[in-house]
Amino acid sequence: MTPIVKFFLPHHKNNHRAHAVKAPAIFSYVIFLILLQVFLKIFSIPGSNVLGISTNISTTDIINLTNERRVSQGIRPVKENQLLSQAAAAKAQDMLNQNYWAHFAPDGKTPWQFINQSGYSYSVAGENLARDFDNASSVVVAWMNSPSHKQNLLDSSFTEIGVAVTEGNLNGVNGSLVVQMFASPANPAPIQQVEETTPTSTANSLSATPSATIVGTTNSVTDDIGNAPESTEAVYGETSQVQVNYPLNPYLIIKTVSLIISTLLVLLIAIDIVYVRRNRINRALHHNFAHLFVFSLFAIAITFISSGSIL
Repeated sequence: MTPIVKFFLPHHKNNHRAHAVKAPAIFSYVIFLILLQVFLKIFSIPGSNVLGISTNISTTDIINLTNERRVSQGIRPVKENQLLSQAAAAKAQDMLNQNYWAHFAPDGKTPWQFINQSGYSYSVAGENLARDFDNASSVVVAWMNSPSHKQNLLDSSFTEIGVAVTEGNLNGVNGSLVVQMFASPANPAPIQQVEETTPTSTANSLSATPSATIVGTTNSVTDDIGNAPESTEAVYGETSQVQVNYPLNPYLIIKTVSLIISTLLVLLIAIDIVYVRRNRINRALHHNFAHLFVFSLFAIAITFISSGSIL
């Protein structure tokens, strides 16, 4: 029997119990994960340039997924407006510049000032923010699971959208940021009426001084929010795309390694239980069942835990 087999599988040469599921081995896994987390934390601090952020969130995906939710509820999809995207990018940059994670800036600037400064004249507006998510789908799902953010996504009074996706350091933590701004122009062009079911809007918006639902913090795509060009729109499904891709994501590394170890332990413990019963080994199995339950829960929890947050 090779050392590798002896380590992972029960056999008479290892006293019918794989070394991989014994207490010293489990203790070493925990120490390894702690040291790995410390290592990644040290080398992902600002200025180290060793580890970065890995995310695959695009403005196209955010807009398309948002419109999928709207259409599924019988609500007209929103169209991308470049002025709103400029406003979203400016808000993201401002959060990074002033190092805050909130709806309103420390200097009192509101989300609506970014929209006004972009040159967009609105009748109603709303804003969602998200930070440190791995993909666009998880962002939209998180918003939909929050009543206030969901109101913005499904508000039938909004006709246009702007999205910014970027990365940067906020409060000493590197991460990604998504800023989503909804609005309707003050003097909209007439549109053809279509049959649709639109629920009563209770989103965070007002005609004169709208309120916002804001999520996340990011680096700016652009901080040019003055002298904005004329509004341009793109049809649903044909929006621009901005992706943030960096080599390594410390959170994803920890999550992946933890999931691999916990899943492997579940598999090895299950094999051990079957081996003991088939070979009628005189050994109590209650510890194995307890460990199997704990590591199974751990693996499930890791699978569904998200690194992102909304505000």
